[in-house]
Amino acid sequence: MLRKFINGLISIGILVFMISGTVYAAGQKTGIQEMTLDKAQKYAEEHNKTLRDLKDQCDDMEKTYNDMVSDTRKIQNVPDKVTFASMDEYALHKGYTLEKTKYTYDELLKTKELTGQSTYYSIEKLAYEIDEAEKDLEYLRKTKAKLEKDYDIAHLKFKLEMINQTQLDQAGTALSQINSKLKLMYDALILKKNAQKTLLGIDRNVTLKIKINNKEFKELGDINTDDLLEKAARNRLDTIQLTDSLNSIKMDYELYEHFKMNLGYDEYKDKKDAYEKEKEFYENDMLDIKQKVLDAYEAVITSEKDYTVALEAYNNTKELHRVNELKYTLGMISLVDLMGSDLSFKQAEIDLEKALNKNILANRKFEASYTIGEVETAGAAASASTTGSASGTAQTSQGQ
Repeated sequence: MLRKFINGLISIGILVFMISGTVYAAGQKTGIQEMTLDKAQKYAEEHNKTLRDLKDQCDDMEKTYNDMVSDTRKIQNVPDKVTFASMDEYALHKGYTLEKTKYTYDELLKTKELTGQSTYYSIEKLAYEIDEAEKDLEYLRKTKAKLEKDYDIAHLKFKLEMINQTQLDQAGTALSQINSKLKLMYDALILKKNAQKTLLGIDRNVTLKIKINNKEFKELGDINTDDLLEKAARNRLDTIQLTDSLNSIKMDYELYEHFKMNLGYDEYKDKKDAYEKEKEFYENDMLDIKQKVLDAYEAVITSEKDYTVALEAYNNTKELHRVNELKYTLGMISLVDLMGSDLSFKQAEIDLEKALNKNILANRKFEASYTIGEVETAGAAASASTTGSASGTAQTSQGQ
């Protein structure tokens, strides 16, 4: 019963439940709330309803396990040669029931840990996405300012009959499109901020500001993947579940073997076949999990390469912009040309920061891949909720 509960909790996707709006909105209802990423993690532990519920479930399960330890000690004092009236009594005597209860308790603790890490990953990911979105908006506002200048120039040229109506309309259309894009990006930003508040259990009327400090690029260097795969087999929630499931079926098979004279050979054989089949599933599933760890490692390597490319582009654009500023001072280029150079530099700056964020998150996922499990489930749930809503907003705005 308890095992079914744990497996069901995992299968429905914990973070989908969290994002759906079941939050414990405690504390202030309005105003401004500022915190660092580290403080945001601690805040979520106290105010996120799913994390609070899991803590309560772990406490209850600990009591159940301790009671089972007491019951097991009593019946284990009975000699093996005594005939037990039922399989349940024999399972309790052999310690099978206690072991299965421990499996359930350990899995629940690991579920709580994974849910916490997934939540923190989502909060951090959204913090970066919000920061990126705000800088994208700043870039678009600068683009709009340049397009307004372009339109003013185009309008003057039109009056002087240097361009035709179609060319003037094109300049106006470009300005109109940037206004629409600004609105869509702003709407998407609000949705991301609301998703972050939901994860933290903060009222949506509160203005939340998460400070991001000390972001650093990280290179992995040489990694012993065999050691990592061994750690994954011991520490990930899904590998623990696979191992526990295999051992549980083995205990059932041994239990039926002991009672096969009473139950009949066919039932015993069914349990034995189930155990052999489960061993095959176990091997295949473990191979899939190992591949996930290797994929997470490759994602970090890719992020390192992307950051190197972005850094080189940033340095080149920075130098080019410095030269253009000098040219503008000397009257060699126009203000509009300088604005275009500034936009190129700003874009390179944004691209570099996005590459850095990608590297940080890839490292987070990689570390989690061999210590706890897949935290991307959280990020995907948050992003899917945000992106899906933003798409709907986009369609509504276009319809208007």
